[in-house]
Amino acid sequence: MLDSEAVFLSRAADIGLNSDEQNRLKVLNISTCGRFAFGANYVPGHPNDRPLLDSLAKICQQDPVPEDRVPMLRPLNFTSHTMLTFEPA
Repeated sequence: MLDSEAVFLSRAADIGLNSDEQNRLKVLNISTCGRFAFGANYVPGHPNDRPLLDSLAKICQQDPVPEDRVPMLRPLNFTSHTMLTFEPA
C-alpha cells in the first residue's frame, strides 16, 4: 500500500484534496504514500513544520499555503508517515 498510487490518490480525494491539487501531486511525482512521506523533511509532531508547509505550498502553488487547505493536506502527511511506519518489511 505504501507504493500504491491508487491508494494514495483515493485517500487524497477522501480527505478533500481538489482535482487541481491531486493533479499537482502527479506532476510533482508525489503519487504514493512513500513519496509523500519522504517528500518533505518533516515528521508529524515535530515542532518546526516549515519543511511541511514548504512542500504543501508546492502542491497548492501558493506560498503561504491557504489556511483552508492546510487541514486538508496535513492529514495526508500523517497518513503517509503512519503507513511508512507500519508497512511490513
